Amino acid sequence: MPQLQTVFSKKKNSSSFFVEDNRRAIYSAGIIWGLQRNYKSRFSVEEYAGLVYHFTHGRKPEGYRIVAEQVSKFSFMTHIQVGFWLNKRK
Repeated sequence: MPQLQTVFSKKKNSSSFFVEDNRRAIYSAGIIWGLQRNYKSRFSVEEYAGLVYHFTHGRKPEGYRIVAEQVSKFSFMTHIQVGFWLNKRK
């Protein structure tokens, strides 16, 4: 199953003399495979794993200049979700 996701970084990019005001978006795209199980007790579990490509852009100080840069990498992603049904069963 294809996976597309956008999250925002938890921290601002900063150094000794430069602070980037905005948190930056981190984009992820990849192929994942997973299982979903629903039980009669209204309990639900989902587990996914796969290869994902993360990419973002930002700025960094280089000498007395501020340089834009592209950052990207491949990584292995796992996701576990646990839930309970709230509605009545039909």
